[in-house]
Amino acid sequence: MKRLIIRLLVAAASLLGALPLAAANSLADSPSPYLAMHGQDPVDWHDMRDTQALQKARRLGRPLFISSGYFACHWCHVMQRETYSDPEVARFINEHFVAFKLDRELDPVIDARLIRFVEYTQGTAGWPLNVVLTPEGYPFYGFTYLPKARFLDVMRQLATLWQDDREEIERLARGAAEELDRLTGAAEKPLPHTPRSALKAAFLKAVRASADRFEGGFGNSIKFPSVPQLEALLNLNAEREFLATTLDVMQQRNLQDHLHGGFFRYSTDPGWHTPHFEKMLYDNAQLARLYLRAGRLLDRRDWQQTGLRTVEFARRWMRHPRDGYIASLSAVDDQGHEGGFYLWTRAEVEAALTPRERAVLVRHWDYTAPPEFEEGNLPPRIDPRTPDAAALGRIYRKLAEHARAHRKLPQDDKRLIAWNALMLSALAECAASDTDCRSDGQALARWLAHQAGRPEGLPHALDSQDRPVGTATLEDHALLIAALDDWMRAQPARRKALEPVRRRLARAARQRYLRPDGWLANDHPLLSGDRPRRHFPDTVLPSPTARIYARLASAGADGLHSLKDLACTPVAGMQDNPFEHASWISSPELDQGCGEVKR
Repeated sequence: MKRLIIRLLVAAASLLGALPLAAANSLADSPSPYLAMHGQDPVDWHDMRDTQALQKARRLGRPLFISSGYFACHWCHVMQRETYSDPEVARFINEHFVAFKLDRELDPVIDARLIRFVEYTQGTAGWPLNVVLTPEGYPFYGFTYLPKARFLDVMRQLATLWQDDREEIERLARGAAEELDRLTGAAEKPLPHTPRSALKAAFLKAVRASADRFEGGFGNSIKFPSVPQLEALLNLNAEREFLATTLDVMQQRNLQDHLHGGFFRYSTDPGWHTPHFEKMLYDNAQLARLYLRAGRLLDRRDWQQTGLRTVEFARRWMRHPRDGYIASLSAVDDQGHEGGFYLWTRAEVEAALTPRERAVLVRHWDYTAPPEFEEGNLPPRIDPRTPDAAALGRIYRKLAEHARAHRKLPQDDKRLIAWNALMLSALAECAASDTDCRSDGQALARWLAHQAGRPEGLPHALDSQDRPVGTATLEDHALLIAALDDWMRAQPARRKALEPVRRRLARAARQRYLRPDGWLANDHPLLSGDRPRRHFPDTVLPSPTARIYARLASAGADGLHSLKDLACTPVAGMQDNPFEHASWISSPELDQGCGEVKR
């Protein structure tokens, strides 16, 4: 009998191993390009709004596996190709977990919570982000990119731990959530006797501690633009030499694409030579505004030109045919090569240009040198002082046209409200002096006002067919309120039409997100654990609470009103980490509206 049972078990195991995996999962028709690219994975992915899948996890007692990323991310594509397309990996995930794919741009609040957990437990985080949670939604392990073999080894260990010691894991996961909640609460402790001037001094001290005065930017490894912090220095009229160095280096080196225009997301080296090749709307909108504003305030025409070129890049590459601007351009080309659209081999240059053109080009850029990147070399900036500048400009335009004709660059064509609001703020900065900015801004303001007037309320995003996607957040409302204010200041004739829209958004933000002790990031959380906050920190985007408070303060006597205590009282997190609260600390509107709060 024992031998028979063993033979039956072996036969069953072999049959299970031979069972075909599903050809597609529930993501195949997703409006998110990132989720849709996982639609043919053999992993049985679910959308986070699939309540039946969440109930299934609880019913079966299986952990949740949430994998978060975004379409432009190079390593997200690598992990999809190497790991999630693999039948062995898929079979193991499907048998031991309930799997969810998360587009971090459509669900930023969940993603931020998971990022915070992984930063807290691992010290660093990024994308692709992979987190395992209890069926009740408490994270207990997280990691970023892993090669397939290592990924499968980790998942097997986690499944074994869950099976052998579930109660202990659930206890530890709840404890980690409580500790993170305690830390958030501690950072939110009001400091009613701390003046704004003291926090400004603390912010500048933090800037000086991390500023790279030779290469620009902050830190000495990976470099991000850090626009909220640079904007704060401009607001405070502080550290001008460092600010100038940073703006100069970012526009001169490889963070900026000197052939097609626009800025890449970040540099993987401290000298800004090696970009990470995705281009995000939020980066280009914020950098366009920063360069335009800094150029105007500090009388730097070259910065203003960089800002205008960045606006022109967004118009040419990111403008959606139906209105608004798309989310991003991918780091990988249609062949899966990182930077493939932007890099050139010697043979490709020679195929695109005449011998005379190549003779001019090689004096400026030695495209015959050994490639710096796997797919070739990146065209450098043209020095406007060189005698060949005009000829080089024509050559660069020819190369750019050749690339568009012979290469394909995948894009994420969803349109995010918050990021489009940032673009409207950029267009407001150049509308007075540039007719294209004015025309683009009028069209974008009308489109955003239309979205705000939808009967069901403001959406978080729209897909390529103008269908609402996702749930609007506090950030969507805050950045759109600020953008409409910026546009009305730049174009006073539009105030009569747009002021009712702005007021309606402000009312909706209060009704949906404001609680007695602060603001919710999202009024429909999909996972437990979110708590109201008096002040959200800056991320790559400016703090939504700082934006709302600043705009209320600028509205005059009826602005802050009952929110003055909430808006004007700093919290412990600002004292402990002023760098992350640059927008609130440097706000001129809050300087005027709050002054020095005394009790």
